Amino acid sequence: MPEHIFSALLEMLYHALQVPTLQVAAFNLWEQWIGRMVDRWSRHRAGLLLGVVRQLVEEGEPYLTRMSDPYGQYLFWKARFLEQEARFKEAQTALEEAEQIFEHLGNQTDRAASLHNIALVYYSRGDLQQALHYHERALRLKEQLEDPADVAVSLNNIGAVYMAQGELKLALRYYKRALALRQQGGDPVALAATLHNMAMIYGQLGDAVRALNYYEQALILCQTVGAPDEIALILNGIGGIYSAQGKKEEALGYYRQALDVCEQGGNTGYIATCLDNIGTIYTSRGELNEALKHHERALALYQGIGSPSNIAICLSNIASVYYLQGNLEQASGYQKQALSLSQEVNDTLHTAYFMFGLGSFYYAQEKFGQSLGYHMGALVLLQQLEGTDTIRHTFTSIVALYQQQEALEMALEQYDRALKNREGQEYRFEPDVADGLELLGFCHAQAGEFGKSLTCYSYAKRFREVLLKN
Repeated sequence: MPEHIFSALLEMLYHALQVPTLQVAAFNLWEQWIGRMVDRWSRHRAGLLLGVVRQLVEEGEPYLTRMSDPYGQYLFWKARFLEQEARFKEAQTALEEAEQIFEHLGNQTDRAASLHNIALVYYSRGDLQQALHYHERALRLKEQLEDPADVAVSLNNIGAVYMAQGELKLALRYYKRALALRQQGGDPVALAATLHNMAMIYGQLGDAVRALNYYEQALILCQTVGAPDEIALILNGIGGIYSAQGKKEEALGYYRQALDVCEQGGNTGYIATCLDNIGTIYTSRGELNEALKHHERALALYQGIGSPSNIAICLSNIASVYYLQGNLEQASGYQKQALSLSQEVNDTLHTAYFMFGLGSFYYAQEKFGQSLGYHMGALVLLQQLEGTDTIRHTFTSIVALYQQQEALEMALEQYDRALKNREGQEYRFEPDVADGLELLGFCHAQAGEFGKSLTCYSYAKRFREVLLKN
């Protein structure tokens, strides 16, 4: 829509929202447009649409009183807009106010939607326990409302939280429940989304055959109804499976297919994701100049739409290229930018990853004190998040660093501290805990503390036995 026509739309909405006989229709039109602008990451126009309602609220328009349903809907969309700017705390505050309004009005459907979105905000911030808490609250409300499609959404999102925690079998259980409901419904795109998630689980479990099978089912559904964004995501997922198998040519082919689909659809964020993925393939093939070109194109697109989390990931990918080129100073500079950005938006998981990467860069420069500081910072953060493989790698790096500096006693102390928060959770059976115990046993053995070493290995063995049974 040309700018002058959009300006006329804003003017019309401002006046119509003050006319009692037009208010309902005008607000419905406003919601259609704000939804369209938010979904397309058109933040300038979304901001202008939000500004129309905000101005009327400030002017005291009765239709938009602070305990009215329209005002609650306005807060809901405001929160979506704030999330895209990574202003998660403000988004959370808006959603909490909306949830209270909907509860007061007895609007349980939108109350459940608010709880659901609060969960998504916590998920974006890396607070998985709070995300799980709010998703479960939303699920209970949706089950009372007896809407199978909406119940499936919550089951799907609870599965995503468990997947992020590394609880893959538990995640799969929730995805299967969501799948059963979605197979009864008539939404092929929603069904494809769950199939896609199950494919990701099987990919992480190393079952490439099942993963590709679920991806193919999802792809057929989306191609049937013509859903380009979803098609691109699935093609990216298939590319990821082939990349993990070391089949770089096949992976690159799927990533390029995904890019073609995205460019036809015009979704800037997805185009950037495809470019970033293609860049990682070129990196793995040692074609570093080509990798850098794709990552820099992706970075420019992410910066254009203002996506802080993706900008940070892209900066880190660029850092990896410079690291492989032997340009350690420049690699550290880009990684610091990524770390700073992830800290600004309270992205705990990526902050930990970027700290770990920066520690590795400093280790390569033989700056062991700085390296150790960043690795320990990553470990502290990772202790807040369960089930991440990086815990294991961080343990290993810390041991290597301390051994190099002949300070094994300090290594043992850090291992003990790292595992302390796992006490009383031995029946959770996370594989990373078993690995951590084995590494701790190795450290104790090197220090001559064979009794402690044997205890660690015994516990690790029990963990592995139960993992095999499950």
